[in-house]
Amino acid sequence: MLPVRMLSILILLFSLCDADSICTTEFKMDPPEIIAEYGGSPVIVNCTTTLDEHDGMYWTVGNEIFQLEDEELFISHSVPVSDWNVTAECKMKLNESYECSKDLKVILFKNPEVVHSVQLVNVMGEETQYRLQCDIINVAPVQFLSVSWYKNNENIRTMSFNDTTKTPVNESLILRVDISREENVAQFRCEAELDFGPHGPKLPAISQTHSISAHYAPELKTNSTADIYQLRGTNIALSCEAEGNPPPVYNWICDGENMLENTNSLNITRVNRNKTCTCTATNYLGNITKTIHLHVEPRGCPLTLTPSETVVKFGDPVSVSCSTSARYVEGMGWEAPAGHTRFESLTAATWMIEKFQDWASKPSCNITLNDDFQCSVSPVITVYKAPEMVSVTELDNTQTARGTAYKNYPHTQHKLQCDIINVAPVQYLTVSWYKSNERIHTQIFNDTTTKTPVNESSILKINISREENVAEFRCEAKLDFGPHGPKLYVNSQTHRVSAHYAPEKNTKKSTQDIFLLEGTNITLSCEAVGNPPPVYNWTCDGKNMLENTNSLNITRVKHNATCTCTATNYLGNITHTINVHVKKRGCPLTLTPSETVVTFGDPVSINCSTSATDVQGMGWEAPFGGTGFESPPVVTWRVEKLEEWTPSPSCYATLVDGSQYTEKPVITVYKTPDIVSIYPLNQSHMTEEHVHIVPYNKNTRTQHWLGCDIINVAPVQHLTVRWYKNNKTIQTQSFNDTTTKMPVNESSILRIDISREEKAIEFRCEAELDFGPHGPKLPAIFQTHRVSAHYAPEINTSCTVDISPLEGTNITLSCEAEGNPPPVYIWTCDGENMLENTNSLNITRVNRNKTCTCTATNYLGNITKTIHLHVEPRGCPLTLAPSEIVVRFGDPVSINCSTSATDVEGMGWEAPFGGTGFERPPVVTWRVEKLEEWTPSPSCYVTLVDGSQCTVSPVITVYRPHGPKFPAISQTNNVSAHYAPELILESSTEDIFPHGGTDITLSCEVEGNPPPVYNWICDGENMLENTNSLNITRVNRNKTCTCTATNYLGNISKTINVHVTPRGCPLTLAPSEMVVRFEDPVSIKCSTSATDVAEMAWMTPAGDKEFKPGSDVTWMVKNLKWWTPSPFCSITLNDDFRCSVSPVIIVYKTPETVSISELNHGLMLKHKEDKKHNMTQYKLQCDIINVAPVQYLTITWYKNNKIIKTQSFNDTTKTPVNESSILRVDISREENVVVFRCEARLDFGPHGPKLPAISQTRRVSAHYAPEVNTKDSTHDYLLEGSNITLSCEAEGNPPSVYNWTCDGENMLENTNNLNITRVNRTKTCTCTAANYLGSVTKTIHVHVEPTGKTNKITFTVIWALPFIVAIIIFIFIAFYCRKQWKKHGHYSFVSDKDIPLNITQSNGSN
Repeated sequence: MLPVRMLSILILLFSLCDADSICTTEFKMDPPEIIAEYGGSPVIVNCTTTLDEHDGMYWTVGNEIFQLEDEELFISHSVPVSDWNVTAECKMKLNESYECSKDLKVILFKNPEVVHSVQLVNVMGEETQYRLQCDIINVAPVQFLSVSWYKNNENIRTMSFNDTTKTPVNESLILRVDISREENVAQFRCEAELDFGPHGPKLPAISQTHSISAHYAPELKTNSTADIYQLRGTNIALSCEAEGNPPPVYNWICDGENMLENTNSLNITRVNRNKTCTCTATNYLGNITKTIHLHVEPRGCPLTLTPSETVVKFGDPVSVSCSTSARYVEGMGWEAPAGHTRFESLTAATWMIEKFQDWASKPSCNITLNDDFQCSVSPVITVYKAPEMVSVTELDNTQTARGTAYKNYPHTQHKLQCDIINVAPVQYLTVSWYKSNERIHTQIFNDTTTKTPVNESSILKINISREENVAEFRCEAKLDFGPHGPKLYVNSQTHRVSAHYAPEKNTKKSTQDIFLLEGTNITLSCEAVGNPPPVYNWTCDGKNMLENTNSLNITRVKHNATCTCTATNYLGNITHTINVHVKKRGCPLTLTPSETVVTFGDPVSINCSTSATDVQGMGWEAPFGGTGFESPPVVTWRVEKLEEWTPSPSCYATLVDGSQYTEKPVITVYKTPDIVSIYPLNQSHMTEEHVHIVPYNKNTRTQHWLGCDIINVAPVQHLTVRWYKNNKTIQTQSFNDTTTKMPVNESSILRIDISREEKAIEFRCEAELDFGPHGPKLPAIFQTHRVSAHYAPEINTSCTVDISPLEGTNITLSCEAEGNPPPVYIWTCDGENMLENTNSLNITRVNRNKTCTCTATNYLGNITKTIHLHVEPRGCPLTLAPSEIVVRFGDPVSINCSTSATDVEGMGWEAPFGGTGFERPPVVTWRVEKLEEWTPSPSCYVTLVDGSQCTVSPVITVYRPHGPKFPAISQTNNVSAHYAPELILESSTEDIFPHGGTDITLSCEVEGNPPPVYNWICDGENMLENTNSLNITRVNRNKTCTCTATNYLGNISKTINVHVTPRGCPLTLAPSEMVVRFEDPVSIKCSTSATDVAEMAWMTPAGDKEFKPGSDVTWMVKNLKWWTPSPFCSITLNDDFRCSVSPVIIVYKTPETVSISELNHGLMLKHKEDKKHNMTQYKLQCDIINVAPVQYLTITWYKNNKIIKTQSFNDTTKTPVNESSILRVDISREENVVVFRCEARLDFGPHGPKLPAISQTRRVSAHYAPEVNTKDSTHDYLLEGSNITLSCEAEGNPPSVYNWTCDGENMLENTNNLNITRVNRTKTCTCTAANYLGSVTKTIHVHVEPTGKTNKITFTVIWALPFIVAIIIFIFIAFYCRKQWKKHGHYSFVSDKDIPLNITQSNGSN
């Protein structure tokens, strides 16, 4: 028996050796290896054999074994490339005992992304050090990766990787380089490539290039100082060429002023003075400065005027020729309010006016040369107008004679005034007085500033003797323009001076009654005679009518009045009273309609008609839609598009008697609200006027505050806001603002109490414009909001729970609490805060007993649930199929070992034969083709990720048959226990938080026997779904869904609360905020990162919109004429989700004018101790006209260029307004004159535009009472008949008003000098200088000597002359003798003590 067994063993060995040669030579794959991109299409691989006799071929891919195919020479299989660790093996069974296999080499790759970054490290002298980083992102397999660095296309470094990781990884390479100044710019490139050798695929290299250069401080290309000479009026560009890296930033300063220019050149237009400009070029390594001295040279104007001076009469034609000798003329012409010419390339141009009617016209001839030099010359034009009238009037009568006393006064003094009416220019006027054709006085005028016609006067004082009785005086006015101009004479009528008497009436009645209709014109007459002619004064009902003639015109009289006329001269007065009785007169105009309500932007028309027959004409006055003066009976005001919130047209009619009537319609312009929105208010956000303290029981009722915003509605006075609770009105609010007519935003607040029994209640806010029974009926705009009662958290289940999980398993603890608002959860386990704020706590791989506490809290209270966790030992998570088996000796056997655990690292079989390696879960098979062991003992083992291991062994019975065995015949039947439905997860309540607009699937996992039937209800609505899941598409609001699972043993419910969270709007505005000037262009780009865009557009409140697909749209306005533009960008996604965003746009307008005015003219603040320290208080007002928006306005007050006050404004009005700032200041006399400046600036912060400030200055000075510079004086004796000028110099502020009196007589002189002609007697004159703070007086005594005393004075002088000559001779002799004494050695004594005596000898020695 032994040799037979040895022979069988030898045969077996020979067969095995032959099998090895077959596997290597007769067994091939095509292709032998796969190199494919991960995630691509599966690759077909053929497995081929040339061996005809074999038991079959099959594939294993990963852990999956595919079907054995018999009698095939090749088999194909599709190998997937979506698993980084995929393995494939082709096997061929040679016989029952042996098979050969071939592994397929699989390489999956992913081409990388390359990100190249550059970091500046340091600058050292001429070299700059950089740190280059090349990030290779998401590459696999890294062992085939090759990364190369290139400098200017030259490879300087290459790196490969030895990591055998198959899955994608990120790699980074760092290269430090130094760039010298000489290199200037170098290009570095990082190139990443997967290299699979000569037989692998050729993948493109992925690279990225950066250019870097050496950094250095700025350096000037030219000298640092330059002198430039430029003609005045030309344009110049200053250059500052500097090179540096990074490129320098430039700053220009000229004469200390920052020019706000950041380029390397500065343009100066029409330079007109010398200046020094400094350019500074700066980068982070340093700066350098260049100074340019600009010398401006004068340039003459090459223009000649013919004539250069002319005198022309107002209204006459005039012409002036302008010629040039220049050759390079770009153009010349005249600029003038009238007669201007076109700017043409000429050598001469003429300014010509057919009828010259401009008093202050300054035409200028302008020329522009080819080098842009400009200049102009203006002729001297004197426009004159001869006086319209020259008249002589008597100012007053200083005649002192009364009654019989007249004989004692032989002369009567008169003051005559010559009025020259409407004469120009006054500086050429000469006035001469004649008495009986003899010139007695001449006066000229020195006013060189007034060019327009004026009225001038000359006053003559005369004495008329009684013997003369009547004297004739004449005044002559002459315009004298010199030797080359015309001479014009105008004489006055002759004025006769006669006796004076008091006014007398022509009628005896002192009272008169007049009756007339309302609206008519009336002239009241008051005839009185007197000499001098009386002056009239009219008063009506105590009001001075400012009428000084004998008649009073009253236009359109409308009420009774009593008018009194008083005629007065210096001798007396007389009064006449007129009673005016007015009868009522109705307005003859009718408006159709008289009241109307119109939508903003709609057309409107109103007819104005009259039934009166005495209508001269009628029309409409309005800012727009007005008509001319048209014929009756009907005229219509019509506007096609009403875009004014406060239109104020008025219809007027003028009757033939001159009376006028007007009627105004009542026009209400409205706009319905854009939006009505409800939102809950926190009480902390509410203003005090809305908060009311009320009794409140937290256990029964919940107090809510709701706000309702009504956006962009007008007019607000017609707005009514109604609140509804479940369609029942509970509050109505109206608005009493009758001043605001433009659209505004309004709010209404509602306080409500909700009981828990009420649950959720729907509130509605409804906004309606109500214009009464005759106005339009507009639909109400509303929005609803649901609120519910609040209550503390309540737990639906027991507050203490015990659960027993297996050791090492994952568990979820549930804490379902109901409350409103939804509670916040806190979990602690054995005193440790688990940092979990949801209603469930996940514990992974539980390994010990613990006690966990869940606390659910809201602002009304909290509740606690305790869960005791009892961990049970864990069994081995392996299952054998079959776990017990009976097999015949020599038959094949296989047992599957599987696991349901998810934390398995690997598993396998250990056995003397049929064992496996350490394989991946979930199934591993022990297989023996021929069981020839009576006690086989295989065991299946598993290793978990936590390192724990366990094993199980099957029960195998091996038998050998001894006789025939007949098969048993049987039938099986499965039965199971029935039970009511139970939730697979313990929690019966679940909260989910999807985004608005997304699709969700609600799950209800229940087990029961028989299987339960499902029913879904959401917010009381049956969803007609009978499966364990419910699909909801595009969820857009919160809802509560309940799933009920039922069989005949019972039912169970699960509640799922769906909380829809807002979905972010995927829009970006560029810019999102901007500041733009009114009427400037504006554009804003709206872009999106969303890829599922259906359409997007810009929309405005006016309804403008343009929908289009794409990723960006632009809102553009060429001329922005809205103060409150409110465009918004809207987007609609493919799932119908919509949202919008609005930019912040600030529209501004700089002030038109800034002016300073005085509200009072100095208020004196007196000092008790010293009047020198008195202060003058001023109240200055700075008016800023037409500025917007005022909230960004800042007003700064300067005193002598020093800031003393700054004022800003909180008004959020967007349209232009006028604003004022008031400054109170005290000026001391020592300060004398102080300059105040008001500066207005719009400041939009660091990111807004920098607008120049607009300012104005005003000079103010301290006020003080007049002070005379000299004391009283006495003039020397004057000869009778001499002329004298008395002077009274007084200093004061305001300047003093002077008054002169001589011997009690008012001299009617208001200057500081008094001229007295032909003085004939001694007199005392007093000058009083006064202002509102006080007065001061100076007295001058004038002594007059008669002409006869002249001989006495001469005789006295002749007798005194010899004595004066004798005294002079005596003084001369004394001086001569003293000199001679000194020459002959005489000495003299000095009276001072201890002074040595000096002797002077004739020979000069001491």
